[in-house]
Formats: sequence, C-alpha cells, structure tokens
Amino acid sequence: MKDNLIEDVVADNEETSERIRNKVYGTVILSKDSLAIQSSFDNTTTQGMANFVAGTIVRLTRSAVRDIDPEDDLAYLRIYTKKGEWMIGPDKEFTLLVQQQM
Repeated sequence: MKDNLIEDVVADNEETSERIRNKVYGTVILSKDSLAIQSSFDNTTTQGMANFVAGTIVRLTRSAVRDIDPEDDLAYLRIYTKKGEWMIGPDKEFTLLVQQQM
C-alpha cells in the first residue's frame, strides 16, 4: 500500500517535478528507506547522494533539531556550497533532493 502511495505522489506531481527540473541541475526522490524512486542523475551519483545526503546529513540534522526541542522535527534543509546549492525536503514517506548550480 505504501509503495502505491509513493507512486501516486510521484505521478500526481510529475508536472511540478518537470518544472523544477528545468530550473535546477538535478533532482532525486527517495523513499523513506533511502531508495531512489526517481532521479535525473546516473545510478552511481544517485546512490552516493542517497547514502550521504539522506542517510547522513538528514539523520544528523534531524537529531540536532530534536536535541534542541524534542517536540520539533526537521522540515526543510538548504545547504550552500561554492559550486551550488542543495535543497532537501524530508517527509514521512519520501525525501526530495534538489541540486541547483550557482
């Protein structure tokens, strides 16, 4: 049932995803288990981002937010680098990663 929910969300938001993709370097949609559902990157890059961004960065940031306030949770994360910007939107069922070049 949950797999259908994720597929429905992706299908329902395909137009929005296309609009976002036209303005950014790449996007990845991950399941709550950090498995790629949809990606504009090659498989190796997608897996690396899934493991590091969703696995490490989101987990550590969410933990830091909860350490500050146990009733709060991470809703959105934006990271600026010398080469670009990462926008990360974790949710209960999936995580959206967007990479935008500066």
